[in-house]
Amino acid sequence: MTTDAHATDSFAALDAAGRAAAADLARRAAQLDAWLALTGHAPVPGALVRLPMLSGSMAPSLPCGCELVIDPLGAARARVGDVVVLALDERLVAHRVLGWRRRSGQRWLLEHGDANGRGAWQPADRIVGLVIGATGQDGAELPSPHSRRRALRGLWRHLRARFRTATPTTFDPGV
Repeated sequence: MTTDAHATDSFAALDAAGRAAAADLARRAAQLDAWLALTGHAPVPGALVRLPMLSGSMAPSLPCGCELVIDPLGAARARVGDVVVLALDERLVAHRVLGWRRRSGQRWLLEHGDANGRGAWQPADRIVGLVIGATGQDGAELPSPHSRRRALRGLWRHLRARFRTATPTTFDPGV
C-alpha cells in the first residue's frame, strides 16, 4: 500500500488552517467578553458604537467631550496611525497605534495618546475596537482620526523620552 504524500500535505495544511481559525475565534471571543464587561452591551456585527472621550490624552485630534464612533469588530484592521480602543485596567482607553511587533509568538502594539509624552507596549489582544470617526460637542463631524503623521510624531516623542531616561547600563529596548 502506498501513501499519497500530496494528500498528507493537504490534510496537514487543512489541520493548520483549522487551528489558526480556532485561535482567531478564541481571540475574538476574548475581545467580545472584554467589550461586554466594559461597555455593558454586545457589539452587533456591522453596528457601530458611540462612546464619549473622557480624557484629553488624544487632544487636539480627539478633544475631551467629543463622541467617538467605534467599530468593535474592526480591531484586526488596525494599522499604524489608527486610533484604537484598548481594555486597560477595567477601563477603555483610546490611543493611537505607533507600531507593531511580534515577540514570543504574540503580537504587540506601541500605543500613545497624542497629548502624552511617552507610549507603552500593549498586547494586541487588548484592542476591543477601532475608532473610525468622531463628532465634536457641537455635533460637527471631526476630521478622520487616522494620521500616519501624528503616529510618526508620537513615535519620535516616545523615542526621545525613552533615550532621555535611559542609561547605558540599564537600557531596556522595550517588550
